Amino acid sequence: MPISFLGTILTALIIGLPVTPGNADEGDVFTGMARVIDSDMLEVDGKRIILFGVDAMDRNQTCYIKGKAWDCWAVGARELQILVANEPVSCEDQGIPDPFLRVYAVCNVGTVDINEALVKSGLALAFRRQSKNYVAAEKAAKEDGVGVWQGEFIAPWKWRLMRGAPTAR
Repeated sequence: MPISFLGTILTALIIGLPVTPGNADEGDVFTGMARVIDSDMLEVDGKRIILFGVDAMDRNQTCYIKGKAWDCWAVGARELQILVANEPVSCEDQGIPDPFLRVYAVCNVGTVDINEALVKSGLALAFRRQSKNYVAAEKAAKEDGVGVWQGEFIAPWKWRLMRGAPTAR
């Protein structure tokens, strides 16, 4: 019985083989108006872009401020919409293979690093497994008590693991 494409990809990921979708290369730049797909994902120039080095709260993930629930995913997604609303976005591919043909990229609006801005606002965390680039921004957000740092939350990678989802984004 033949193994499905998804099965092949999952097998490759499990045993550590490289998965190269051939959709983009490190250094490729995608520019245009952005559409927000998720709290850390955009669509630019027809490509699904995952913000590199950051991880934001998932849909249906609840955070708490002084014991009161708030929809931290929706707030993060809205902040991303505000960041990309009025100007073209430029996203540079970081060359990480993705089985779903998405691009991991650092994105900018003018001189603003969108990835960093989300972390500084406390609406995304530095995803240290990918990069240490945004650790200082996370530390500043935590010290300032902004976004999720106002209260209690579960890191998005732990949230996915608790729900039985893969930790990969």
